[in-house]
Amino acid sequence: MDNRQLYLDSAAAVLGLVRRIPDDAWDNPALGSWEVRALVGHTGRALSTVTQNVARPAATLQLDGAAEYLAAGHRGAATLQDGVAQRGVDAGAALGADPAATFAGLLAEAEAALAAHPDPDEVIETVLGAMRLGDYLDTRIVELVVHGTDLA
Repeated sequence: MDNRQLYLDSAAAVLGLVRRIPDDAWDNPALGSWEVRALVGHTGRALSTVTQNVARPAATLQLDGAAEYLAAGHRGAATLQDGVAQRGVDAGAALGADPAATFAGLLAEAEAALAAHPDPDEVIETVLGAMRLGDYLDTRIVELVVHGTDLA
């Protein structure tokens, strides 16, 4: 199934939430060790990693589906968690003075990257191993829905 429209619609819904965050709320506690800014930054990585990873074709499939990707992430959770937390903080800082505009830019970049890579069966590199683009989008939809709910 080519789920890119569901991915883009999910990202647009999160963007709508991000646009509603008051200017004085970006430093408020959000999730775990993150403030709102870091949570939005982490959530934006569901966009930026698609843009980055579609530019990294892979020759050999390593993960056959979103469930395998999520299981691989769970198996490596202890070693990955600190990196995830720090990347969220860094991505939050990179949102700059106008986080909503930056998030909108990330969405536009992801949409353009997907338009240039129309085949959902294209195999791409991810942090956890090579997988089909369509399956990777499933994992990014999960991130958008879960963290969109956190933001709401």
